[in-house]
Amino acid sequence: MKASREKAAGSRPGRVRVEGAGTWKRGRRRGLISAGRLWPAAAALLALGVLASTGCEPYDDGDSCWRPDTQAPAPPCGLWSMTGDREIRVMWFANAESDLDGYRVYRSTEPTGYFPRVATVGRRATSFSDRDVRNGVTYYYSISSFDDSGNESELAVNTVHDTPRPEGGGLSLDNAGIDPRRAGYDFSANRVVSGEELAADIYYWHSPEEGAWMVATERSVDDYTDIQDAGYLALDDVDWAPEEGWAPGGDVPLIEGHSYIVWTWDNHFAKFRVASVTADRVVIDWAYQVDEGNPELLRPGSAAPPRPALHGPRAHRAGSPGRIAP
Repeated sequence: MKASREKAAGSRPGRVRVEGAGTWKRGRRRGLISAGRLWPAAAALLALGVLASTGCEPYDDGDSCWRPDTQAPAPPCGLWSMTGDREIRVMWFANAESDLDGYRVYRSTEPTGYFPRVATVGRRATSFSDRDVRNGVTYYYSISSFDDSGNESELAVNTVHDTPRPEGGGLSLDNAGIDPRRAGYDFSANRVVSGEELAADIYYWHSPEEGAWMVATERSVDDYTDIQDAGYLALDDVDWAPEEGWAPGGDVPLIEGHSYIVWTWDNHFAKFRVASVTADRVVIDWAYQVDEGNPELLRPGSAAPPRPALHGPRAHRAGSPGRIAP
């Protein structure tokens, strides 16, 4: 997917000169007569002839000349991004040119058309963190490279897109088997609710016999929340909500250090990681994708597949029912 810089309306991205004076690269020429040995007028004519025939300016040693650098560096490659809370980090592979001077980052909210420049970074940079973004909005990025003579490359062959989402840490949910009033969590409102409240997406339950469980709630056979265990992964390593693997019973045993993925009843995706768990409460870190149907939890993605209806209420092993009566 090609993007164009905010220059030359309607044209494909091309090389442009960086603001400021350019530099010249030195090239050798053999067989020239030393200008210092000629009559001054003849030396001037010879210099003009050198310029006309070779496109370079004579250098003061009489045997070499300067030539302008018009060769742009290669377009950057390996462009990818990482999703955060009101932040997107764009990354790329470093260019190898010896005269590389830096990179320019371009961004748009549309996949094609003009990409205004949002940042310029130095030659050693291989990433840029964009904090001027809003959660739930998809942004598209491309980058170019430029050298110390002011030559700018074409934009990278590929663009990347990303949708930032909210996240949080240290969230505590109480055991619904003891007191359900602070056992549930509503991702869309970012608030702790009763495990028996209609707004709860999940709630915590524990018993001495069954251990610790996170229960996904249900509203009807069409509106219900799914959950699955992603294993011993850091929360940032859970970057994508899968299409399959959801717990058939709608609940999962909680293990400290495990991360979990949630598909809410209103078609949003979330993830959480168990920081600690006891019989009284569980403490989790979490992230939630506010863009409906977008399974992207860390990297760019596409719409989620449709979810089949339940054949009947799920039989939870945990104590409280998954179905919440209206």
